[in-house]
Amino acid sequence: MATVIQGLQLSVLQAGQRVKIHGTLAQGATLVACSISMKAPEETTVLEGAIEGLDHHKQTLRIFGIELSVLPNVDIKDRERNPVPLTSIRVGDIAKLKGTCTASRGLEVASIKLQPAESTLLAEVQGNIESVDPLSRTLQAVGLTVVVTDETTINDFPDSAAARKPAPAPTAASDLDQSGESSLELALDECDGRTAASVELGEYMRMPIRGGPRLTRVETDTCAAPGARSSDAFECLIDSLNGDVLAGLARSTTGPAYLLAFVSGSPVRNRLQTARSGWQRLVECLNLDAVARDLERSFDRTAIDRAFSKLRRSTEARLLLTGSRLGPAKLLFRLRGMDDKLLAGTSYNAIERLVDELALLSSDCDEDTRALLRESDLGKSASAVRRRLRVLLRRFDIDETLASSDRAFNEFVRIQQDAGCLHPAMPVTLDAVRGTADALALPPVLSRRVITLFRFAWLCGQERAAGVSDFAIKGLIAIPHDARAVEAAEKVLDQTYEVVLNATDHHAGLQRFRDRYPDVRIEVVAQVVAMPTPLFDLFSSLEGPDERRLDFFSRYRLGGEQFANYLAEQHDLTAAARLDFSGHTFDGARRGEVASLPDDVVFLTAKEGKKRAKRGRVGPFTVSSSRLRAGLERLLASHDDAEVSEWSWRFNEVTKSDLVGRIRGLWSVKAADIR
Repeated sequence: MATVIQGLQLSVLQAGQRVKIHGTLAQGATLVACSISMKAPEETTVLEGAIEGLDHHKQTLRIFGIELSVLPNVDIKDRERNPVPLTSIRVGDIAKLKGTCTASRGLEVASIKLQPAESTLLAEVQGNIESVDPLSRTLQAVGLTVVVTDETTINDFPDSAAARKPAPAPTAASDLDQSGESSLELALDECDGRTAASVELGEYMRMPIRGGPRLTRVETDTCAAPGARSSDAFECLIDSLNGDVLAGLARSTTGPAYLLAFVSGSPVRNRLQTARSGWQRLVECLNLDAVARDLERSFDRTAIDRAFSKLRRSTEARLLLTGSRLGPAKLLFRLRGMDDKLLAGTSYNAIERLVDELALLSSDCDEDTRALLRESDLGKSASAVRRRLRVLLRRFDIDETLASSDRAFNEFVRIQQDAGCLHPAMPVTLDAVRGTADALALPPVLSRRVITLFRFAWLCGQERAAGVSDFAIKGLIAIPHDARAVEAAEKVLDQTYEVVLNATDHHAGLQRFRDRYPDVRIEVVAQVVAMPTPLFDLFSSLEGPDERRLDFFSRYRLGGEQFANYLAEQHDLTAAARLDFSGHTFDGARRGEVASLPDDVVFLTAKEGKKRAKRGRVGPFTVSSSRLRAGLERLLASHDDAEVSEWSWRFNEVTKSDLVGRIRGLWSVKAADIR
């Protein structure tokens, strides 16, 4: 008798439907299915598994018993997403192949991406069903014979009607979106008449990692980014918002000014993405290589490298909130609390898709970050995760002993830790599935389901985090000032805050977005940086990559000594601009002296509060080279973890405040003398 899972049987599968199949390989091109999930129609075919054979002379590879040609135009990337030739692939490597599949030509490979070794748990196939044989309980898909057993789960798609339609014929790109509507409007139109409860769980995962950092200069008369409109609805929303904010800033500003409208936070780069480049950015900003060379006069290089490695790990742990109540939940947009209303309409398939996508995030991380994730624990979130897991186990008719017994729960967590995949950003390993199956006396398929539900319980950690912003919309103005710096900056701050607030309140697309995603908290922020005219002239003269002006703000936050050294370097680079650096402060900067330079800059910020805007002055961090060297000397001499804790906190604050490579925004200039 066919297995019935969530009301579905093998008979619901039809030729032409798109499915995702996880399973184990048998002899020949045969796959024993652990799960079959119905998917929305799509042209792309996906195979993920171990490479079984290679012929570099014929330019072919074998996977799942299928011989495939690899043409010269195929995009091949290694685990760090660097382009590589076919000769760099080895038998046994785990790879994800994407392409198009037709009955006449089979699978034509378009891209190959190597995957982490931990991805060896189950083979994956995504594509269209070619035929179904209910008597033999098999189906044909992508040239494979798929065997359905009593333990195979067949999961419905949330929108069953859409999933069960045969895939459409390939459409030429030129035929798309002929209506003239933007992709944002088309995407939001799909939301009309739908309630927040109908939002797919996976959307909370996919949107934050699509925005992507980008900085574009625009003219103040249009305030629109040049070039083609993005094809991604969420990118369109961000760019449109930034355009409205920048237009408002341009109208409200009368004197010379640098104007920047941007979005930051999860929609642009989540914390794991920031961690991938965060340490190298710290090395650059704080000149840590030079600090290490100075320390070599008194300490062994191996000990110095160990100390820096310890600092890096502690800094990244803070950034990723390892051990905190939120932890992995900060990698997502907000998930609603796991109430009965949400779970009643949620299929296991929706949860599985969300969890599986998150597990791919670590694939682009370096080994140090992956090691940190492997060593993560539940920390302060343990009791909350356990409560939510019990609700989930009950919802999907699984024995609740795991969540109700201290011994069983602790043993389960230990198994995941020993397998190096407790953290939801790490792929689930075969050891974790087998260990869970043995400990709980479960079949492997059910063991995998328990792990998925546990991860989902951990990801729901933001349900009461009222003060945590999912993403922020910001407007920033930099202006020159005279003796009345604070008064002038406060006036501009009030205007800037009103501009950003008004733009977000009246943006139709954002309002529709809020209606669809009511649990996503949007923060509105205004910033004003007022600086002495000679310093503003230097800032304005920073030609080249757009990030140079953002770097100026980041270096200011590092404190007097670092900022003075930075200014001296920039002055030397822009000497042809004939800037007026008369006065003791700027003379001191050229000599590398601290003087009172940070005090000459007024950096104000305002953001939404419960009743009124919260205003404050942003001061620099104290991370001078001399203080950093002294702290590292104490760490090397005494191995005092208090120094690691203090400096990792400072490094984390610097990383979070840095705008370089972390925002999606539009910028412009006001007045002819600003380049």
